[in-house]
Amino acid sequence: MDYFKYFPTIDYMFGDHAQKDKFRNISIYTDVIDQVKDNLTMYEDYNILDGERPDNVSQKIYDTPEYHWTFYMLNDKIREKGWPLTQKKLYEFALRKYPFKVMNLSIDISTILKVGQTITGVNNGATAKIVHRDTDLLQLVLTDINGNITSTQGYQTTNADGSITTIAASDVSSIVDQINATHHIENTSGERIDLIDSNGDFELGTGDIPVTNLEELVRVNDSLKQIRVFRPGNIDQIADAFKQAIKI
Repeated sequence: MDYFKYFPTIDYMFGDHAQKDKFRNISIYTDVIDQVKDNLTMYEDYNILDGERPDNVSQKIYDTPEYHWTFYMLNDKIREKGWPLTQKKLYEFALRKYPFKVMNLSIDISTILKVGQTITGVNNGATAKIVHRDTDLLQLVLTDINGNITSTQGYQTTNADGSITTIAASDVSSIVDQINATHHIENTSGERIDLIDSNGDFELGTGDIPVTNLEELVRVNDSLKQIRVFRPGNIDQIADAFKQAIKI
């Protein structure tokens, strides 16, 4: 049974729209959850396996696919972020989210190398456009690449006033696929830290760990796999309470 189709509709104002729209009152599930959320005997932990769908998990736990909706009721994180992706789907998503190249530098770029500028290799004339930059991580995100953009040469760009900014080859640390570029840096305690240290040096300290964009996506996706589920012995009680709340 598709329980959500039975939710009552309410008039809801979206943003600054002049008229109210009819909207399913999905917040009603809180009445049911409030009755059981502090009762630890009502639910247990479950680890979603790679490739498992909500209906698969419902079938495994309750011998029916019909109770898949209870996972969203009981877990804010999957209701907000969605069901975890398979490894294959996650990698495909990562490639779509991070399709560019990233140039890692070792110099302050807070006042130079702006979004929209084109950089040109001084040796082979290869070009790329700056589509984004991170002044904390010293990253230039590059698109529209023509030629071989390498970390073994310097680069130049022409500024709006006609002046030239030059990046020495020694200032180009590396050029990587964006999916493998640094998302953030952590210390040994797992706390996020800045790349620049108290001495103004742009370098990793001992024990500092760069976490890539792909690694961060994997972390988030893995966190979605740890969920709470109603115990099989309580599921009928929960379903009845839900149906009563929405007056099926």
